[in-house]
Amino acid sequence: MVRFEKLSTTEKNYPYVDAVVAADYKNGTFGTVATDTFTAGATGNYVIMNIEDGDDAKSDDYVIKKGAHARIADLETVIGAIVDITSAQLPSGVAKGNKLESQADGTLKVNASAKGVYIEVTDVTRFGIVGKVAKTVASA
Repeated sequence: MVRFEKLSTTEKNYPYVDAVVAADYKNGTFGTVATDTFTAGATGNYVIMNIEDGDDAKSDDYVIKKGAHARIADLETVIGAIVDITSAQLPSGVAKGNKLESQADGTLKVNASAKGVYIEVTDVTRFGIVGKVAKTVASA
């Protein structure tokens, strides 16, 4: 699960897009949106941030079913925002200072030379990590 640390992030800039999910995905899956369809994948700057309900709400088991509409956040619109990410999306051994980017299955991997939008780990917690949304600036 991925959520913004502060409510003011969404009050200042509504980062969400509406899209249909291409497969069954856990809440917090990273990927891309094309033609109003979300697909898990590498170099994705979109993340599912659905409002959870039902028996699996607020757990890493919460899944959005294929074909369902989901609330997807475009992280490129909130550079500098702080996010909380639970362990289901994280690689083992993640550490403060790591740069995390999405990989093909929609989870995150460590990449010291991450390109584009990525998450910089600012703290490792009992639930996962606290991170800052960052973006590599292309040099001329």
